[in-house]
Amino acid sequence: MSVKNAARLFHRRNRRSISGTPYTFDGTFTPEIRTMMRERRNSLGVSLQQLAEQIGVNISTLRKWEKGEVTTCQTVHINHIVEFLNGDYDRRLKSASIDARGFMHLWASLPEYVSGRLERALTIYRICSGHPDLQEKLMENFDSAMGGTLQRLMTRSWPAEKRMPDVGMSQREAQE
Repeated sequence: MSVKNAARLFHRRNRRSISGTPYTFDGTFTPEIRTMMRERRNSLGVSLQQLAEQIGVNISTLRKWEKGEVTTCQTVHINHIVEFLNGDYDRRLKSASIDARGFMHLWASLPEYVSGRLERALTIYRICSGHPDLQEKLMENFDSAMGGTLQRLMTRSWPAEKRMPDVGMSQREAQE
């Protein structure tokens, strides 16, 4: 059997039906399949990133599938794509989309100097993405800085009876 015939047989065996359509998906992104994916994703209000995470691929891979730059996928992704097209991920994706929109609304309501600083922190965190030890240290420093700042603000502006003890003080010292 030639390699070409073996590939055809392989794809035929892995073909899955897409409910409500005359189409099947065997790992080959036809123009119809690409359109269905894009339209379904858009109708759910889901970003490429959210769908890519759900399917288990890189965002650039999903983008290439939708644009037709890559015309086939690995067998492991066939079921995920069919499940997405059949609506099996709808509830999960809609929930993620609503959470993301809520976050974006919150982000937009922040003063520019706050959102700018948060964006810088996110950028630094992303730069450290290949180094979990650096990300962890970054978050420890962030938590420490935020806790220390909150502590100083509370001890300066709150009435004495509502103040929190200074960081590092024992309970006995705080009561005195």
